[in-house]
Amino acid sequence: MFKLFTNKKFITFCLLGVCLIGATFRLWHITANNFFNYDEAVWMGRIRPITDVIFKFRPFNHSQFWESFNTLGSVALKTDKALWTFVLGCRAYFTLPQSWFFPRMVSAIFGILSFFMVYCFANKYFSQNVARWSVFIFALLPGQVYYSRLGIQESMVIFLFLTGVYFYLFRCRWWQQALFSGFFWGCVFLADYRMIIIPGLILFAEAYWGLVEKKGFQSRRYIWSMVVFGVIIFGVGSLNHGANTFVTFAWMFHQQNLSHGTFEIFNLLSYPYYLFRLESVFWGCLFFANIYFLIKRQWHMAFPFMFVILVMLIFSFPQEKGVRYVCFAMPFMVIAGALMVDQLMANRSRTVKILLGIFLLFMSIDHFKKDLAIAGAETAYEESVIAIKNTAGSNAKFISSQDVIQALFMDDPESAMPVYNNVNYFVQLYQHGYRYLIIEPQAYVSFTEDTKRFSPKLIGPLNFALTQLKPVWVYPHFSSIMLERFVLEHNENLTRSIQFLHDDQNNHYHCLRVYELKNFFGKL
Repeated sequence: MFKLFTNKKFITFCLLGVCLIGATFRLWHITANNFFNYDEAVWMGRIRPITDVIFKFRPFNHSQFWESFNTLGSVALKTDKALWTFVLGCRAYFTLPQSWFFPRMVSAIFGILSFFMVYCFANKYFSQNVARWSVFIFALLPGQVYYSRLGIQESMVIFLFLTGVYFYLFRCRWWQQALFSGFFWGCVFLADYRMIIIPGLILFAEAYWGLVEKKGFQSRRYIWSMVVFGVIIFGVGSLNHGANTFVTFAWMFHQQNLSHGTFEIFNLLSYPYYLFRLESVFWGCLFFANIYFLIKRQWHMAFPFMFVILVMLIFSFPQEKGVRYVCFAMPFMVIAGALMVDQLMANRSRTVKILLGIFLLFMSIDHFKKDLAIAGAETAYEESVIAIKNTAGSNAKFISSQDVIQALFMDDPESAMPVYNNVNYFVQLYQHGYRYLIIEPQAYVSFTEDTKRFSPKLIGPLNFALTQLKPVWVYPHFSSIMLERFVLEHNENLTRSIQFLHDDQNNHYHCLRVYELKNFFGKL
């Protein structure tokens, strides 16, 4: 039987099968207008005015196309994620106005393309066996499926960052290494400003490689790749009177200020905890088994593990410990796991191989079940808006704790207004035709009474509605697996986030509730 697993044709067939399953999970029902996070809608909302104009005047001639293209780029440059915003704006050339699924399709495509890059990197840096195991794990890893279905930039960042590392290491000439790696990393930064840490990460990697491989620090390669990186981010940032540089760095300094006074020692366990809870206990054990390489001083083999631990440590200090912050390091996580599998498969007894096979089987089944739940998950944002329109007419107006997402489903974005802790604000909006109040899980991030995320008590008006009013409609909204990811994606205090998830069984925080404002005022 074990001879079968050494047959190249059989291995290739199985790997292609797993990749097909992984791709199916990423593409299944991807054209639904499902949203799970605020960030999925905010960038489309910012680019919506120009995309609405482009939709209105399609088709147009060559000069009009370039004029619209330049305007789209100019608007994107005024955001702190210029490349991602620009990509989202391009939906105006390929889809219909209400095709809000476009960013999900972009994520799915990059998620599938990453299979190839993971294989290429692992094959070049380690071996073909490690590359195969890496793709096997990567294709079914629940976190990868999740981010490949989410309308945010993480899937694209994973692909671009790993591609940059690949060119940095494996091009023949130093100028090619510097040019291509710097270009891809520059694109990464323009898609996600948090990746300003790239120079520090590559400095660590370069020093590590220099010590382990005894080749010394490759200063020319490093310096010139960072020069290209800098030229990309400041060159693009200087366009349109430096709009992008100003907005991006202002937002980074703001994020840095938010992190002051939020450190707790227990929060250092956030990212390790995510691996065990969100992926699987099997995966967490497999990843941390890489400590074996440190004990044995196999430093070359330990690099992926050490790189991921560094990334986890860096992002344990900001206010928010979102899982998405370490997404770009996920290929190194799976390579670390693949190295351990390959190590156990090599020169070990038949008993060890049987036990490992059973372990991998149970891990794959666990991941498959979670992938299935993620691919089939739906939300009630659009459904609740449709229900309000069907009841109150197409010109209906409402107040929502997630107005950014729900405004996308309204012809006039101002028909969906945000929540404030002010009853007079509700009175004024009611006088202007706003008839409904929507409360959903985002409220426990943005509108808690003590301003701490996932505290159970909401601000006055929302708490009043929850405790004193009967909702018109109640939707299940987030499944248990998606609520876990939503909470831990917005985690700032691990203890409080875990308690919130535990209390959901009795308090149903996962639901989306719609209230009539006339009942709200009638009870005051």
